Amino acid sequence: NFNDALKFNNKINFEMFAFKYDSRLLQFKIYYELGYFNEAYSLIDSHRHFITNNKTVSEHYKLMHTNFLNFYTRILTVKEKEKDRNSIPMLVNEITGTNNVISKVWLIDKANDLF
Repeated sequence: NFNDALKFNNKINFEMFAFKYDSRLLQFKIYYELGYFNEAYSLIDSHRHFITNNKTVSEHYKLMHTNFLNFYTRILTVKEKEKDRNSIPMLVNEITGTNNVISKVWLIDKANDLF
């Protein structure tokens, strides 16, 4: 139940810094499944700033999250606009060929669902 998951996710205490990343990834997925496009785009922007400005996160981790955001944005745009579906096979190949990406399997599944 995505609505309940979103409610519980919003109750997480972020004193444990590592939970913030996992919580946001879950939130991205829930917004996608519920079709909350505006919220998803807002979270993309917020997360980009967060990973860019956070000095305690390694460059490798930043790259993995940046790649996720780039692929997520492209998938979200196709789903929202319901066009450019012909670009999906190429996108799936890009995701598959990228080693440094968080939630790679989920991204591939969602891209394939659009085709």
